[in-house]
Amino acid sequence: MLSVDDLALQMGVTDEEVKRYFEENAKRFQEPEERRASHILIGVPANASAAIRDAAKKKADQVYQEAKQNPNKFAELAKKYSQDPGSAEQGEIWHVRARCHGEALRGSSIPNEGGRLARAGAV
Repeated sequence: MLSVDDLALQMGVTDEEVKRYFEENAKRFQEPEERRASHILIGVPANASAAIRDAAKKKADQVYQEAKQNPNKFAELAKKYSQDPGSAEQGEIWHVRARCHGEALRGSSIPNEGGRLARAGAV
């Protein structure tokens, strides 16, 4: 019966060859940096008046304070307030790859570890 161990002995690959192959192909074995992120979107149309922008900022500040006081209820707050369909439906937690999202998102979420809150601002 043929076994993996028997095949390995017949192949004759040295530890040095394995190490060299890995070092020469290290990028093939790496995963991009990824973090878990959640958000609550308070949307404002691009052509919104100053009054509408101010009202949205006030709402965002209110939601931020609620989230800060009750971080364990973030998903519940996202369902209640977010205008993003994914967050509003599920209180969504999603994975963010550092190099795949714009500077504004990366700046607010990637360095922010441990369940801390960050304000992203206008994105």
